[in-house]
Amino acid sequence: GYENSSAVVFIIDTINPGIEISSLANNTNSSDNKLDIDYSVSDTNLDSCWYGNDSYSVNTSLGSCANLTSVVWSDGQHNVTLWVNDSAGNLNSSSVSFTIDTTIPEINTVFPINNTYAINNNLDVNYTLTEINLDSCWYGNDSYSVNTSLGSGGSCSNITSVVWSEGQHNVTVWINDSAGNLNSSMVSFTIDSTNPSVNIIYPANNTHTTNIEVDVNSTFSDIHLDSCWYSNDSYSVNTSLSCGENITSVV
Repeated sequence: GYENSSAVVFIIDTINPGIEISSLANNTNSSDNKLDIDYSVSDTNLDSCWYGNDSYSVNTSLGSCANLTSVVWSDGQHNVTLWVNDSAGNLNSSSVSFTIDTTIPEINTVFPINNTYAINNNLDVNYTLTEINLDSCWYGNDSYSVNTSLGSGGSCSNITSVVWSEGQHNVTVWINDSAGNLNSSMVSFTIDSTNPSVNIIYPANNTHTTNIEVDVNSTFSDIHLDSCWYSNDSYSVNTSLSCGENITSVV
């Protein structure tokens, strides 16, 4: 007799593909607006990969299940989901959220004014800052060999409780945000708590003289000398005097 047959081969696959985002931790902040998203997939019957982000209104194919590259992300939060399927129709996905922040924090030293002199060696250094993703603040001064924290976790304080030594100080305050953007502000000031020295050397104190045009000679000493003046008798009027200049031509 005659015989006939028909055969079919098929594969049962009920296992979802494996997919894992490997390059980026969830809820990361980054200043890199060309951030790549690397991922790995595993399936013996791999078919295709694609992604969607934010509104998820458009899916974009990832040929050969290549990594997600060449995207210029806008500033702000992004939610990205990668999908993979196999030839049996099994589907899996992996999602990640991250924030792009390319904006440099703003910081301005408001006190003291740059290149000023002060007698207060407990002088505070005050500054203002603007940053929605504030991370931490710190300062260094003079040799800059040591940085001192001014706060972290989004809370920063002014520089207080420092006893400054005599002389010039150069202070830089730094600020960064959670994406790694950095900025700084510097101020220079001089602490001078030493009174100037002034001595009248002629005439001698309590002198009597017949010279109605007697000059008054004096010496001044200070490394930050600013101005000099004199007054006499009623002390109701002060008269300006160039420092180092004697009092002459007074009758």
